[in-house]
Amino acid sequence: MLIANSIRKVLHRHEGLYRTSRRALMRIRRWRRGLKHAHPDAYVSPSALVHPSTEMLEFSFVNRECVVEAGVTIGRYTMLASRVSIIQPGHDYSDPSTPIIFAGRPPLQKTVIGDDAWIGFGATIVAGVQIGDGAIVAAGAVVVRDVPAYEIHAGVPAKKIKDRFNDEQRREHEAMLEKPAEAGRFCDPI
Repeated sequence: MLIANSIRKVLHRHEGLYRTSRRALMRIRRWRRGLKHAHPDAYVSPSALVHPSTEMLEFSFVNRECVVEAGVTIGRYTMLASRVSIIQPGHDYSDPSTPIIFAGRPPLQKTVIGDDAWIGFGATIVAGVQIGDGAIVAAGAVVVRDVPAYEIHAGVPAKKIKDRFNDEQRREHEAMLEKPAEAGRFCDPI
């Protein structure tokens, strides 16, 4: 670990070398896991379980021990903290003549997490939910309904606790999101 941190410090001094080495590492990881829809600047931790159909846009970040099931889109600059789960709904249990294990599941629903959202440690998101641009989901929250843009949600089930920005800040943030990403502008969330 000490050697890895030393190497990281050297690479941070040489931003171009660091970015190139990180992209190469992620290219190998994407290839090994079949992540054909992940942007070259997206990051997936080695311990995260991400379904190959997951679409990851530029600078999206999936941290340690996350579970991302099929049908998920993760927006630009969005961060998933450690142990976030994006899961499909459970089995159909409504038929009394069929054991739950044989009842099957409902059809796959698309889950979309907007740009610059932050999903906190251990949060669970049920499939089919839309999380808006700039939204924040608190640690440990269970999201069963859509989260509008620029709102902060927490709890089980997750409910709005406040807005992230006032109207002026929101307009400024939306203008920033419309600009194309600059390679050296954003720091590494690692």
